[in-house]
Amino acid sequence: MISTLSMVKLLNYITPAVIVPDLMAAINGVFTRKDGTCQLAFFFASRVICLLVGFDAFLYKFQILAFQFERCNKKDLQDRCAGPEVYDTVVFAALFVNQMLGIVQLGWFTKQRIFLFIFAGEDGQMSSKERAIKMTWEAMVCYKSQEIHGWIKGMFFWLCFSDSDFQKMVLDDKDDDSGDVAHVKRKTLEEQENKFAIS
Repeated sequence: MISTLSMVKLLNYITPAVIVPDLMAAINGVFTRKDGTCQLAFFFASRVICLLVGFDAFLYKFQILAFQFERCNKKDLQDRCAGPEVYDTVVFAALFVNQMLGIVQLGWFTKQRIFLFIFAGEDGQMSSKERAIKMTWEAMVCYKSQEIHGWIKGMFFWLCFSDSDFQKMVLDDKDDDSGDVAHVKRKTLEEQENKFAIS
């Protein structure tokens, strides 16, 4: 999350796909945790702050882009818009569209849903114990990657860890010999087919 930090991306936390499951978890926490009421109050306060700050950043960037277009469309500046002004306008517009497309962080959202699938159990809501198990697992991944690769490479692994890396770690079993067995069976079948073809 730190590697893609932006004030506009605070709007991610108020999109319906993110806010509805988090709201359900916060309401459920009121009945299952001791600090559930405080967590619910923090949820509403933090989401209001995300809405205000993110929307303000959006309006600021939108005003800068509108001002740039207005400068280029004035009649007395049309001759000066042929060079750097047009280039600046196109760059501002491309950066603005890129930031708007990146508001919903799909990689982070997908990783969060995979963690819910693995650690949350059949109810789909993380309890305090399940959250502790997930955090312990993440800490052990960080510890082992640092132990094997060192601090510098380990930090690069932590910053670019994605849902595909998580899937490779969980589903790839080095001790499984099913691939070798399938290869031997396929070779045996091919040899038998060749014998029948020759005869």
